Amino acid sequence: MIIVNKGDKNFNLSYAQHIIHYKNLESVLINGLLSHNLAYKQGLIKEDISMSEVQVRREKKKLKVNDNLTVGIHDLVSFYFNTKNPMLYKRRNMQHELVIILISIDILLNKITDSKFAIFTNGNAGSDSTEFFTGKNNLTNIDLELIFSGSWNNEDMGIKKENVRKMCSEILVYPSVTVKEIQKIACPNLTVYDYVTSLKAKLGNSVAHIAVEIQTGFFF
Repeated sequence: MIIVNKGDKNFNLSYAQHIIHYKNLESVLINGLLSHNLAYKQGLIKEDISMSEVQVRREKKKLKVNDNLTVGIHDLVSFYFNTKNPMLYKRRNMQHELVIILISIDILLNKITDSKFAIFTNGNAGSDSTEFFTGKNNLTNIDLELIFSGSWNNEDMGIKKENVRKMCSEILVYPSVTVKEIQKIACPNLTVYDYVTSLKAKLGNSVAHIAVEIQTGFFF
């Protein structure tokens, strides 16, 4: 857990949260969570829930990590601080088929190397207005109060647009997340829960550590 102090409020962050369709889960529990580029290269995506117009912007965006490494956004695994955000809202018609994969937020505390790192943003990573950060102290740059407020609505359309960007603040991991790092899978209903638990039984000891729960609070 990471505790972020902002003014007179404390935010207790436990998980980085990743949304996928349940049809992609078996691949994830075998291969781990791969970046957009790696997953497509290996033909592992059975059901893509991403929005094509957003992916076009993300595909073009490059990030200089250090003098030795420059990566594209699609070379990273994307997580949210809170999946109950505008992206999931746009996919609410299929949210009964989605699961939330949770890993420890402590991944942000790990030392950045050329072979593995985690960074975070103060908005959708595809937006030109979004900034990228490292280090626990920089978490104060994230609008956590808005992210966990449950609403991005505002009568001022400019503010509302900015709220949408901020609500989709991300945690980006390079180049992948191992099965061992997955801690929990949150399901929207009993049908998906039964599928996930049967999948766990099928795959055996390699996924025995992963908790599976029905947690409707992650969904709309």
